[in-house]
Amino acid sequence: MNIFPMRGFWVVLFYIAFDVVYTYFGIQDNVAHSAHLGGFIGGVALAAALLFARVVNARGNDLFSVALGTWAWNLIGKPNAKRLSIW
Repeated sequence: MNIFPMRGFWVVLFYIAFDVVYTYFGIQDNVAHSAHLGGFIGGVALAAALLFARVVNARGNDLFSVALGTWAWNLIGKPNAKRLSIW
């Protein structure tokens, strides 16, 4: 068995693509693939809401920082340090 390093992003992307394909084609394998997709979408929505509300700081490791690069914090603002004190 070969073991090789892989970034978590690709594992998650493969898993989502797997669920999309199984849901689209209606493959019956006793797994609720649409529920997995709903959970993923709900998690992304919650994470985006927390980032936009400036409640959490992902320190540049969030989707907005990766997609927008140096313009991310200029567009959506920097996290409030007082709100982060409870973490």
